[in-house]
Amino acid sequence: MKEVPVLENEEKVVKPKLVPGPKKKSSTEKAKAQEPARVAEEKPSTPQKAPVEISPPAEENPAVKVSEKTNTAEPAKKIKPSTFVRIPTTPKTNEPSFPTTPEPDIFKNSDYYFNRAIFYQQSRSWEKALTNYSKAVELDTKNPDIYNNIGVIYKELRQYDRAIEEFLRAIYLNPNYAKPYNNIGVVYYAKKDFHGAIRNYQKAISIDPKNLEALNNLAVAYKRIAQLEKSKSILNQALKINLAHAGTHYNLAVLYEEEGNLKSAIHFYQRFIDLGSTSHPALSGKVKRHIETLK
Repeated sequence: MKEVPVLENEEKVVKPKLVPGPKKKSSTEKAKAQEPARVAEEKPSTPQKAPVEISPPAEENPAVKVSEKTNTAEPAKKIKPSTFVRIPTTPKTNEPSFPTTPEPDIFKNSDYYFNRAIFYQQSRSWEKALTNYSKAVELDTKNPDIYNNIGVIYKELRQYDRAIEEFLRAIYLNPNYAKPYNNIGVVYYAKKDFHGAIRNYQKAISIDPKNLEALNNLAVAYKRIAQLEKSKSILNQALKINLAHAGTHYNLAVLYEEEGNLKSAIHFYQRFIDLGSTSHPALSGKVKRHIETLK
């Protein structure tokens, strides 16, 4: 069986805030609107509140802007319900002013685009994910999680140099961020630079000693350079941190199988199935069939 290094994403879900529509005019305001520079009696229909859903995301319609001219007293145009509009206010005090419907705050929130990007990334829609991460960056240039996740996408696209560049941006913003170090290690592993991978996995573990992904990846890298005992020691260290981590049992099974210790291999493969059948259904099925060949 083959081991696979683990990439780490940063996920965040932020509940969007609803933006209220324009307030209704009071009777006093209506009276003021009857003065010489009056507008037509016909009122625009009040926009309804439209909640914004994050998952699954839909392509949002841009806010419709009314003409910027403010000096002429033109009849107010009807507005379709559920359409956000921006109506310019008049600076002159002797002319009637109209309430302004603000742009929804959600579209000015980096987390909104961050969450959309994660949805598309999980769907492997790389282009849409990158588009939303780019919008998130425009609104928040100092969030290392965004650059980390962009790097994961470029790794999946096998643009390894660009992936490392994005991970380094995340590290620049937060030098004590373990995930991008682990992910740089995954990139080096994909390039078959196992010593480069080991250096970065070790850096991730020095920052976060309980990082199970980095520990497992480090063990796998040591196995690739034939340091099996060191690999086994690291995996046992990971089990002490979390005995229920399915990936650790799987990697130990692979290691014991390579050593020829089939009894231990079957034991750890079975433990992987018990713990990982829900989180890793496809691999669990393969492992079940593989166990039969070892008996």
